[in-house]
Amino acid sequence: MIIGVTGGVGSGKSTAISHVSELYDALVLRTDDIAKELMTDPKLLEQLEAAMGRSIRDRDGLLDKKLYGDLIYSSERMAAISDSIVHPAVWDYVRERAGEESSKGRLVLVESALPGKELSDICDHILVLTAGDRARLSRLAKERGYSSERYEDIKERQLSQEAFEALGDVIIRNDGTIEELKKRTEEAIDDLCKSCQRKQR
Repeated sequence: MIIGVTGGVGSGKSTAISHVSELYDALVLRTDDIAKELMTDPKLLEQLEAAMGRSIRDRDGLLDKKLYGDLIYSSERMAAISDSIVHPAVWDYVRERAGEESSKGRLVLVESALPGKELSDICDHILVLTAGDRARLSRLAKERGYSSERYEDIKERQLSQEAFEALGDVIIRNDGTIEELKKRTEEAIDDLCKSCQRKQR
């Protein structure tokens, strides 16, 4: 079984995923982490350089993260070029790895804060985490030290809460405690994945 997990910043995706991963020994594929890992691939860097028309490497030949970040955040054109190269590579990796592990009977969780058609195509089900602005900001301020301005900036770059909810087979509202979130997530996964076996405690 392959289950996609998505939702806006501060909705509780990481907490829910960590709990399910431990409970079921699930494989977790986080698209952001995969993208960062792929950015160490010389072939991918060559493609980006050729498309962007300039070097994005440091003196050691690795990705110059500051330069690259400045480029894609200051130019919609550069961001689109980067997305057109990096996103397909990320989803190709997810599709292959998730397929391999799922075929062995393992539960796979695919986390993406910027879901597209690929998430729906790859996953059997999609679970969406939602929460109100007050709960999300409070959570991010406590856990990551985010200001309200940073929260709003990230939120603007993501789908609306309504758009996230439209993607999901299951919607989990996370305005309460961590224990409440864990309980609701367990119930959702149990319902979606009757055949999955929990780890023995």
